[in-house]
Amino acid sequence: MESSLKLTIFKIVSQIPAAKVMYFGQIADLASTAARMVGFILTGLTEAEMKAIPWYRVIAKSGHISSLKLGTKGLLQKELLIKENYEIENDKVNMDKHLWLFAGIHRLENKIETYEEFIEKLKR
Repeated sequence: MESSLKLTIFKIVSQIPAAKVMYFGQIADLASTAARMVGFILTGLTEAEMKAIPWYRVIAKSGHISSLKLGTKGLLQKELLIKENYEIENDKVNMDKHLWLFAGIHRLENKIETYEEFIEKLKR
């Protein structure tokens, strides 16, 4: 049986559209958990789960493809991001172009001041 936290994380990650990424801390805030727990859950995905959700669209806050440290899975993540035409330089995704704050709000659209402000609005 799946844990409630794992299902919540899957639901959030499943909503990340093509050409956008979220970082572990964003998902952690939305799931009320720690960023490391999000990483732990995504690192432990089965092959079926990897095919079911766009796990590769979750990266480090800095834009780095953090799973590259994991070897084969990291290389697969980079390959999938390149296949979807993400701008990547030195294993780092262009966050100004690709960061998705959730529900279609992107920081360059000036709809909110900060990510923290956005999270506060979600809590209301």
